[in-house]
Amino acid sequence: YQYKKQKETERALLQKVKAKLSNAQNKQLENILTNTDEFQMFLKSVSGKLTAAQAQELKSLIEKRNQEVVDQGLQPIDKIILHKTFSFAPWMLLGVIITLITRSSLIHLVYQLLGR
Repeated sequence: YQYKKQKETERALLQKVKAKLSNAQNKQLENILTNTDEFQMFLKSVSGKLTAAQAQELKSLIEKRNQEVVDQGLQPIDKIILHKTFSFAPWMLLGVIITLITRSSLIHLVYQLLGR
């Protein structure tokens, strides 16, 4: 219910803002909202690793956005840095195994060795 009410409030506020903007400003606002929605939908579609098809889709979205940015006389995006992720689950499992075997934490064991 709260989510629905919030969305209705946002729509009403957006309509009030649009009524006060010029045609050019309305066009820019629509462009921003459309592109934001495109990127939001793309980001929601990516789960896990980025596939070749998803990378190509991202590239086309950015090229489209770059064309709009260049038309406005601004600097386009020339590089996107993607970072390779790693799985955290094996490290958690290793921590659990160490804790079960030693019946203590690894930090506590190091503290005991240094304290002697």
